[in-house]
Amino acid sequence: MKKNNIFVFITFLLLSLFISTGQATPLGVNLIKNPSAEANGSNSDCNATIVIDDWETADDTIVIPLDYGTILNGNNLTPPKADFASETFGNSVFFGGLVSAEEKNPRMTQSIDISDRAVEIDKGMLKFEVSGYFGGYLNQNDSAKLYAFFYDQNNELQSTPKIGSGTALTRGNITTMLKESISDIVLPGTRTITFMFQWTLASGEFQNGIADNLSFVIIPLPGIMTIESQGSTNVVE
Repeated sequence: MKKNNIFVFITFLLLSLFISTGQATPLGVNLIKNPSAEANGSNSDCNATIVIDDWETADDTIVIPLDYGTILNGNNLTPPKADFASETFGNSVFFGGLVSAEEKNPRMTQSIDISDRAVEIDKGMLKFEVSGYFGGYLNQNDSAKLYAFFYDQNNELQSTPKIGSGTALTRGNITTMLKESISDIVLPGTRTITFMFQWTLASGEFQNGIADNLSFVIIPLPGIMTIESQGSTNVVE
């Protein structure tokens, strides 16, 4: 076996071992909790008011999980189940819901602390990949976006990548979702990340932006491996 192949194989084994120990922020694992609106069970009522688990919302924010295949006035309010297999997408999407007078552009947040990865982060050895499926209802331009706010140890904002820029035109004026993703280096100095999921109302009494399968994963750059030993992190290039 060639030297390069041996190195890659050993790197894979060490990384896999580290992920399984759970001693620090895991690499190669989705760090967003309840990323697919499945934690609250089934719901086909677009007028419902449901507090979505694992996400923080303001008191006047209405955001709900809504089942695939929900019909409104004879049209699909959410995509047909046949278009998004339940094995991959589950049974629900995030749906903006009935617009409240106080908050026409609802949002929800959750945060993670990745300061235990400071060694790799400050050496510029980790990157992130953020992705999700975003869409809406027929020819309406209501939309949903996912932001990731990267903060340093002083809570100073470092960067704000976002996804969810599609319009009714980009999805062919039909009720569906399209995948979006971006990746970049985790900026040196980053210690915490706050995810903000925000809807933008274009028209109507319902916020019809939808999304599913949100994901945020941190992975080492090629040729980098991390080794855990007695609670400390060692980086080998």
